[in-house]
Amino acid sequence: MPGAPAIRLRRGEGFDVRWVTLVTDGPPPRGDAPMDAHELLEVRFRDGSRRTLDAMACVWYDASVLDLLREPSLAAGAHHEAGPALRAYDGYTSTQWFERVARLAVRADPRHVQRFVAVPAALLGMPVEEPAAMAALRLRGAQASLRTARLLRCLSRR
Repeated sequence: MPGAPAIRLRRGEGFDVRWVTLVTDGPPPRGDAPMDAHELLEVRFRDGSRRTLDAMACVWYDASVLDLLREPSLAAGAHHEAGPALRAYDGYTSTQWFERVARLAVRADPRHVQRFVAVPAALLGMPVEEPAAMAALRLRGAQASLRTARLLRCLSRR
């Protein structure tokens, strides 16, 4: 399951972990797609500080995601924990990447629905994470819709 190690970190060690999806309106660091997306984990430690993990690039940032978006130069101080063989994602760890991010979605659980917010609104204090109760209702609604669709498929086979 995607995010399983982070869920174990969250539950087993008592850390607050949030899944963050960043979207640009421009092409990826390598390629020519019209837009790009990348996933990060934001971890709140017991002392209240937030650090960001890019698990694909094996990079830790000593800043929250919003801090990285507010001040992209903070990405220059990242702690690279991988060797040159894992540098395929370096384009996502640069100052330029964080300057190009247009929207983000923050979730307390990777199974929750993504609700994207424009970066300027997020930096002005607009809530970026869907309340847990609303996310749970959405998840239950989606599961109910799937059950209904399966039931209708079964009935249509008769």
